[in-house]
Amino acid sequence: MTTKKIVITVGAATMAAGTETVTLDAPAYINAENYTMLPLRAIAEAFNATVNWDDATKTVTILSGQRIISMTIGSKTMYINGTPVAMNTAPEITSSRTFVPVRDLANSLGISNINWTEASGTVTLN
Repeated sequence: MTTKKIVITVGAATMAAGTETVTLDAPAYINAENYTMLPLRAIAEAFNATVNWDDATKTVTILSGQRIISMTIGSKTMYINGTPVAMNTAPEITSSRTFVPVRDLANSLGISNINWTEASGTVTLN
């Protein structure tokens, strides 16, 4: 997996991915449980992961290096290489896009450096 610094601001229409500016289909937001929710596909693809959606089961599968990550809308359990892992809050569909909690998404992709800047509402992953 290519290491890249991602900077995303709650409510913004774009994010920084390395030296590129990426337009988002829908902006990051804070959900009702006070978790920062990120657009799954945009973040995963910025880290060179492949994302597949199964509309019948409302399940998203992320292929990242040797990891196979599976998350289902409304479920607080994700699977990493078949092993169940508890999530802080369940993935949601907003503006026809899958959103997941920042920490759960980062951890599933093996990203350990997660910074939240309260004043600007900005998340940095690298």
